Amino acid sequence: MFKNKTVLLIFCIHLIMVGVNCKTSVQLTTQQKRQLTTQLIQGSYEDVFSATLTVLQDRNCVIKKTDKATGLIFAKEEVGSGSPGGEAAEEIVMIAGTIAQWFGADEGATTTDDVTTVEIGCVLSKIDSTASQLRINTQEYTLKIEERRGLLLTKHQEYKLKTKPIYDEAYYRKLFNEIKVEVKRREAIN
Repeated sequence: MFKNKTVLLIFCIHLIMVGVNCKTSVQLTTQQKRQLTTQLIQGSYEDVFSATLTVLQDRNCVIKKTDKATGLIFAKEEVGSGSPGGEAAEEIVMIAGTIAQWFGADEGATTTDDVTTVEIGCVLSKIDSTASQLRINTQEYTLKIEERRGLLLTKHQEYKLKTKPIYDEAYYRKLFNEIKVEVKRREAIN
């Protein structure tokens, strides 16, 4: 009797642990996505617009386009690359690989490099003289470059592009909070 209860207890604990570790993918509705990516920010239109630009630049984004009249801001950020040494390092690796192939190394050696870029689109709408609505949409692009080397400097490159929108609550909360702090800092200066 005691043995059956122990086995049952262990089985229940196992089920609970498996259930906790399961990750379910929750699909957001259009309204939930809008709610996540949009906030009302207290401050003048000019301060919110400028604060948004400042925060994006502080995050190492390159501002691609702005239009203060319509409230549009487009920015881009390169967040990851597999070749920290740049083109010179890539050339050295390629030459070393070719020399190794001349001496009988693996002819079909493959290298992979991933470059991830985040594009950010912001739309600012003036509500009144003391508040503006800011909507930020973020899209992540990952370019996977696979290079296969053959004999005597011949190479074949294959490119794959993967895109996905970012709907991370913590990401947007932090971004909006940084913008709000910057708006308050600007108001304190004026």
